[in-house]
Amino acid sequence: MKVLALIDADSLVYQSLRDSLEESLSVLDHKINNIVEKTKCTHYALFVSTGGNYFRKKVADSVYKKNRDKYQIRQWTKTLKAILEDRYHANNCVGVEADDLVLYWYNKPLFFNGNSIVDSVEPSSNVEEVTKILCSIDKDLLKTVPGKHFNYTFKTNPENNETIMGQWIETTEEEAEEFLLKQLVTGDSTDNIIGLPGKGEVFWNKWKKAQSDKISIGNILDLYCKEIYSKSKAIKTFYNNFTMLYMLRTPEDFEANGLELPSFPFIHAVPNNQMLIDVEF
Repeated sequence: MKVLALIDADSLVYQSLRDSLEESLSVLDHKINNIVEKTKCTHYALFVSTGGNYFRKKVADSVYKKNRDKYQIRQWTKTLKAILEDRYHANNCVGVEADDLVLYWYNKPLFFNGNSIVDSVEPSSNVEEVTKILCSIDKDLLKTVPGKHFNYTFKTNPENNETIMGQWIETTEEEAEEFLLKQLVTGDSTDNIIGLPGKGEVFWNKWKKAQSDKISIGNILDLYCKEIYSKSKAIKTFYNNFTMLYMLRTPEDFEANGLELPSFPFIHAVPNNQMLIDVEF
């Protein structure tokens, strides 16, 4: 069985930052090795955001992720991303973010043809479909995408002080759909998305209960129109929030936002299905 780890490497970089470049690189390599080991993947691909001119910022009048700016310029950030592109051939795409690319390839059927992973095969070909694992710490991926994913964050076990090197996260289709709908109402402070002004967790729980748990995009839009006096403003606010919160996942999503389709990513084969320490690229 072929297993492809699709790695959102933006947070991987930020988690690896240390006082010196050498130490940062060591942590980064260690974290990549850990992902390969824990997921038991046969192949992996890394994705980074490098452009900065993301289409969501245009929709949000440049307030999208504004409160993250201080983290974007930390020492070694750009250097580590450049090294990821040079050493690991990390993939990026103009106008979108790493998590968009991860989700796009996660949703796209991929096949192993006996030599490499490809996205198209002849109908009569003797191929196997590739199993994909989404690797990230971002709730926008882990909680809005159904499946079993790997959160590569290291945590300390308070009981024995040992380091827990990542954990598996399982999200059902129902949980994934509700998470997006909830964010449309309550917003996302991490990305500076307000949602429906003045409506938070308490409001969401009461409103959801009043709907007998039957919630949808349609009645979220109705809620915007009810809570915001101007219908045109309500629809615009809903559209802007949806655009910022919804991860691109299909060719139609890219085309609808005037974006080029991603080129086929660079995918590494894991040598002998082992860890990557001392492997030369």
